[in-house]
Amino acid sequence: MKGAASLTAPQRQNGAASSRHYVGVLIVAELHSDPFDGETPVLAPAKFRHAVLVPTMNVQSTAETIQRAVAEELAVVENFDNRAVVGLLTEGHLIRRYAEELDKARRDLSGED
Repeated sequence: MKGAASLTAPQRQNGAASSRHYVGVLIVAELHSDPFDGETPVLAPAKFRHAVLVPTMNVQSTAETIQRAVAEELAVVENFDNRAVVGLLTEGHLIRRYAEELDKARRDLSGED
């Protein structure tokens, strides 16, 4: 299993079953640090199996989902049925973009350029 995710790979990998359905996030460092017996399925240590985001979610529901999962980032899937991964959203990016939009709205209301 460790060969599937090298130490030079990204910190996290989205796990997908053969049908390309999202099945969780694999933390690369954990794959290399945990003593696996060679019989352990690759997706056994996957995290956030049931916590996903969809593109139609608003900021509030997205933030709540990330908080409930106690995650720094979650996979964005096409929809809840097919769970095809379309991206990854970090909590930091969500907060930063929300703050930028709030600032833009404030400037628009106050007449600033």
